[in-house]
Amino acid sequence: MSNKKFSALLIGDSISLSYREFVKFLLKDNFEIFYPPENGRMAAYTFRALYEWSRDFHWAKDTNFVYWNNGLWDVVRIFGDEPQTPLKDYEILIGRTFDRLKYLFPQAVIIFATSTAVVESRFDKEIFYRSNEDIQKYNEVAAKVILNKGGVVHDLNKLTRQFPEAAWEDSTHFVLQARQILADQVATLLKNFSAPKLGLAI
Repeated sequence: MSNKKFSALLIGDSISLSYREFVKFLLKDNFEIFYPPENGRMAAYTFRALYEWSRDFHWAKDTNFVYWNNGLWDVVRIFGDEPQTPLKDYEILIGRTFDRLKYLFPQAVIIFATSTAVVESRFDKEIFYRSNEDIQKYNEVAAKVILNKGGVVHDLNKLTRQFPEAAWEDSTHFVLQARQILADQVATLLKNFSAPKLGLAI
């Protein structure tokens, strides 16, 4: 067994922020887990922020994994308008973000997490609204881009669609137990990718 730990960068929105500390704890024996100290927001924000984050935090270029999500900020409809990021723009931004991550971390496996489901009935559609239909469309587009570029897609949306409504503390975010379930899924995926059968050894 190697004494060297694997490294994984977690980037994403408030859903990612809500489980990343649990992931860090679950993988503490075999992984160095790190992340930016802020919300990745929409795809355009993450794409732009990667420059400052990589410059300011001196992240190692030999990082093994990047686990990343964007989407919930992109699909939001404010004051009854269209989604904040048009679907075609989102498709382009996901591709450009993937390319930038590969530039910054050329050895890393890039894993994209699909946007989680929401409780539509808890939104005011005239003010601020996310729909599961929009989320599904954006997830499908992102997954196609990621897979075409050789990345990995982790379907957290499918997982959360199976949750009871009590798993959400509001329209979008999850209660503690649900966040721990998400963390366990992320940690399990990273452990599986670092297993000996995939040519890596813990």
